[in-house]
Amino acid sequence: KARQLALGDTNDSDDEEEDEEDEEHIAQLHKRSRDEDEEMEEISTTKLFKKNIYKKKNNSNKKKKNIYADQIMYAEYFEMMPSNLFQDWVMMICPVGKRCLVTSGGGQTIARSRRGHLLNRFQSVLPNGSSSNRSSDFCILDCVYDAVHWTFYVLDVMCWRGYPIYDCDTNFRHFWLQTRIGPHEFDRPDYHNQFYKFKPLKPVLTTELAAVVHDPEGYLKQQHDDDYPIDGLLFYHQQARYQGGSTPLVGWVPRDSMSNLSVQ
Repeated sequence: KARQLALGDTNDSDDEEEDEEDEEHIAQLHKRSRDEDEEMEEISTTKLFKKNIYKKKNNSNKKKKNIYADQIMYAEYFEMMPSNLFQDWVMMICPVGKRCLVTSGGGQTIARSRRGHLLNRFQSVLPNGSSSNRSSDFCILDCVYDAVHWTFYVLDVMCWRGYPIYDCDTNFRHFWLQTRIGPHEFDRPDYHNQFYKFKPLKPVLTTELAAVVHDPEGYLKQQHDDDYPIDGLLFYHQQARYQGGSTPLVGWVPRDSMSNLSVQ
């Protein structure tokens, strides 16, 4: 699954070319049938017409399937804090931006929306993410893209250098995120990456929730030496495995609701 997502065929014109080949093939069969008697021509044309409709219907159904759709793990709105919040959960201060799935492999880096639509294809310093940095590696990241500062804030890592860690818990994935993507390793433009930066977000202990809620921007600056517009808080259950789609094991509190949190 991970290899298919990172290295899968991303040429959107393939289906169009296949349709053109089908139409050309059918046109040749029509031309050939003109040399036959009228009755056989009518029968053949009817069969070809039905076959063409069937092929186009199948192709249409195939195009609707997108293996990249719903591959990001989404939170459910936290209406009430869980009773085991301080023992079993960890949080992240989420920046304003567009949530996206980022893959590197085959000498390129690709960002896709939550529905799997292509957002951008570019060169990056991620493993096997540029034509000058080709290898057998591939990576899959869960990011928030800040278009103003050309920055991908990395929330989670699902695969790194070909090693999938979907089945690992939150604590392990966050450990890999902090140790594999250093704070300043991928945020300096170079010949691999002329524009885009990748910055790992740091997990915050839920015991720090009161301090975060009191002054989110101040906490971010003082504790993480960072400064970005805050969209809200993401809460991860420490034992949660990474799975696409919505899950109750990830909670969301938007910025304008943080002051309403009951912190004890």
